[in-house]
Amino acid sequence: MKKKILKLMVNCIPNKKLRHKIRHRLFLPKYKQLNKKLNNTCQQDNLIFLYTTNTSNVGDLVSSSIHYFDFGRKNISFDIVSTLNNNMLDKPTIIGGGIHPWLFSNMEFARRLKTNENIAWGIGTFFQEQYPIEILNKFSLIGVRESNSPMIDNQKIFYCPCPSCMSSLFDIKKTPTNDIVFYLHRMFTPPEFFERVSKYPILDNYNYSFYEIISFLANANIVVTNSYHGMYWATLLGKKVICIDIHNKCRGIKWLPRFSDYDNWEEQLPFTKGYSNALEEARTLNIAFYNKVIRFLNK
Repeated sequence: MKKKILKLMVNCIPNKKLRHKIRHRLFLPKYKQLNKKLNNTCQQDNLIFLYTTNTSNVGDLVSSSIHYFDFGRKNISFDIVSTLNNNMLDKPTIIGGGIHPWLFSNMEFARRLKTNENIAWGIGTFFQEQYPIEILNKFSLIGVRESNSPMIDNQKIFYCPCPSCMSSLFDIKKTPTNDIVFYLHRMFTPPEFFERVSKYPILDNYNYSFYEIISFLANANIVVTNSYHGMYWATLLGKKVICIDIHNKCRGIKWLPRFSDYDNWEEQLPFTKGYSNALEEARTLNIAFYNKVIRFLNK
C-alpha cells in the first residue's frame, strides 16, 4: 500500500524531468534486480551445443543434433575447440559433431564441464574400453556411434549413430548413372591415389555442400571412400561401400562395408552389398535417443 501511494505521489509531480528522475531513483533498482532474475532464468533454459563449427569438413558441420531436433529451448552453439579455452560450459550441454575420442580422455576438457547434466550424441570411441570415470561422471546420457562399443550399457551409454541421418536429403530418390565413385578425405588421401583413380568421378570432404555430396553419392552404385561420413552416408543411401579404413574408426558401424587398403580396393568389388534398411534403423535409433534426452531435460 505504501509503495502504491508513493507511486501516485511521484506521478503527481508536474515537472516531467523531475518526475522521471525520482522514479528512476526510487524504483529502478528493483526493476534491475527483477530483470537480472528473469535473465538468469532464461539463461538456465538455454541449451548449449558443442560441435566443430570452425571447419570446412562437411561431416563435422552437419553432425550435430541441433540441426535436426527441437528441444523446446533456445539453442546456442559453440565451436568445440575454441570452447576449450574458456569457461562457458556451466549449463546443460549437448556435445557431438566432429568430436574426437581424445577429447573424452582430456581432463582439462572435463574440468570445463561445470555440471554433470551433459549429453554426448553420436560420438566416436575408437573402441576404447572405458573413458576415465571423472569424465563419464560429467554426463547423464552418452550415445556412441559404434554399435559394438564395449562401453554400451543401455542405461547411460547407448548405441546412437550420427544424427546427420535425420537430414531430408536422404529421402531424395535418384537413379544412379555412375557405377563407381570415390569420396575421399582430403587430409588422409595420398596425392598419388587421387591420380590413380582419376578416371572415376571423385569428390572430397572439404570443397562441397552437404547437398552436393549426398547427390554425388546417390548417383552411384558403389562408393569407395576413406571417410567415416562418406561410408556412413553412402550406406544410408543403400549403396554398396568399400571403405579404405586407415584409422579403424569405421569398423564400429552396424552395417559393415567391405574393407580394403589403397592397393586392393578393386578386389573387394565382387563382395560388396547394400543395406536397404540402414536409413530407417539409424533414424529410429536417433529418435529413441532424442526421446531419452527430452525426458532427461524435462525431468
